[in-house]
Amino acid sequence: MMDKQREYFNRSRLAVIVADARGSGASGGNRVVEYSPAEVADLGEVAAWAGRQPWSNGRVGAFRYARANPAGRGFAALDRDDACGADEARGFKCWKDRQAVPGVRPVDADPHGKPLAQLVKQHHNMNVALAVWKIEFRDDALTTPERAFGLQDISPYGYRREIEASSVPMMVWRRGDGCRFA
Repeated sequence: MMDKQREYFNRSRLAVIVADARGSGASGGNRVVEYSPAEVADLGEVAAWAGRQPWSNGRVGAFRYARANPAGRGFAALDRDDACGADEARGFKCWKDRQAVPGVRPVDADPHGKPLAQLVKQHHNMNVALAVWKIEFRDDALTTPERAFGLQDISPYGYRREIEASSVPMMVWRRGDGCRFA
């Protein structure tokens, strides 16, 4: 899926940058929770960097691609660089998954993947999907070892005022939820 999207954007003369959130993929650290303030700031830095590149016209768009099952086992499997475990696939289905999601790729300076293997071993991220299912009310907190997060802290909807004030169009879509525009 990701490769097809990348091909589509490239054919449209758009550059594609793939970035791992901290604590995932080839990135060190811990991923405290989806859309944490630190993660949003990190991805903002990536977008700003892309806009300053000589090949860029300064206009930057972003989309997020992730595969996950409702119990959140998909993210835990991807934290371990296990594309087949993300989809609980075996045999031919696992082979197909590996073709679509080849796994975490080493950065250019790591052609043999040794530092990458060390980073992947460090990923002990919370199962956010399971934690969110425990939240009953909108004002309940999602508690992590680092701090408590309200849903407004980890959702694009919590940034609605800032998004609207920026005058930048944004589409937020969740599987099974249809499209929501902010």
